[in-house]
Amino acid sequence: MKLKCGVVFILFSLSSFLQAAEIDSFTQRYDKINDSTEALNNLVNKHLIKAIEETNSCDRDLLFKKVYNELGYGLLWSRIENLISDEPTIDKRFTYVNKSVYRGISFYQSPAIHIGKLNPIIKIGEYIVGSDKFAHFFAFGYDSYKMAFIDKKGVIEAIKYTESTERGIYGYYTTGIYSYGDLVANYQGMLFWREFVYDGSGLTIENSKTLIKCQNNKWFLFKRYDVRDYIDFGWDEGINCNKYSNKNFSETVLSNISKLELEPENKDYSYMCPIDPWGCEFLLKKYADLSGYLISPTCLQEVIR
Repeated sequence: MKLKCGVVFILFSLSSFLQAAEIDSFTQRYDKINDSTEALNNLVNKHLIKAIEETNSCDRDLLFKKVYNELGYGLLWSRIENLISDEPTIDKRFTYVNKSVYRGISFYQSPAIHIGKLNPIIKIGEYIVGSDKFAHFFAFGYDSYKMAFIDKKGVIEAIKYTESTERGIYGYYTTGIYSYGDLVANYQGMLFWREFVYDGSGLTIENSKTLIKCQNNKWFLFKRYDVRDYIDFGWDEGINCNKYSNKNFSETVLSNISKLELEPENKDYSYMCPIDPWGCEFLLKKYADLSGYLISPTCLQEVIR
């Protein structure tokens, strides 16, 4: 019995490690990365339309299930992460762990980045974000939506839940990293699930971000998804700085980041987080009372300074 439980625990932990993908927002952020806004929008809208076509009537629960299966669901990585990785029109930058700001971090300190892989970064407008943020947006955003609005526990409780995942198997426990960028993507994803469809049930709302409505007992997409409605500086771990599980971890990462600035070809670039302090000021104004949950203390301190 103990052996069986041990095997189950190992398999569960391995799955969690692989799902807890991390990114390097620093090493290649100044590469000439093409803006993938339209490519990402096209990708998401393609799968929204597919979900609509597979939902025969204005059944909200079925539509949500179809959309989640198209974009959120995944065993090792979410569907959207795999779709982004496979989409040739989305320009991506991959960094190997031994070339990244995490070089020198041991397996014991961060099992996930050694067992799994680092996700790529992409460019959306002026923002540099990891593909993992879209997994948080569609998957964890859905979990947050259900907790806040279906289970009626409220937005703050939903945010606290996602905080616990960053302190647990999707953060400190597996990666050694607590990502405020993940929390902002989770929050914005929650808003997406609250707003993207309107059926008059009270569980969804209609506003400028509503994409899908019911007509003649069938869903139709009357407005295209646009990632710019949700993305901001908060998704960028180069601005909304991470926390690390211990002093040694933090010092290793910060040392590697500082070495980037010392390389001759990087003399005109800033790498230390927050790279753009104005972005922190923007986030403080945008999230106001939620800033204590969603914005890195390092980012907030930069505004005060």
